[in-house]
Amino acid sequence: MATWIQDIVNPAKRGWEEFYRNRWQYDKTVRSTHGNNCTGGCSWMVYVKDGIITWELQAIDY
Repeated sequence: MATWIQDIVNPAKRGWEEFYRNRWQYDKTVRSTHGNNCTGGCSWMVYVKDGIITWELQAIDY
């Protein structure tokens, strides 16, 4: 079988794809606010992985 066909049928492992998928995984979500010098008190959905905040989105129902 030609090499380029083999690459389509059974592609080589691409580590960057696994890294990207792992980047957006999380264990749980919690609600939080940004307290320091914030007068609005906006609500945030915080995504936590292994006890560390990985990313957050502003909650739309605050």
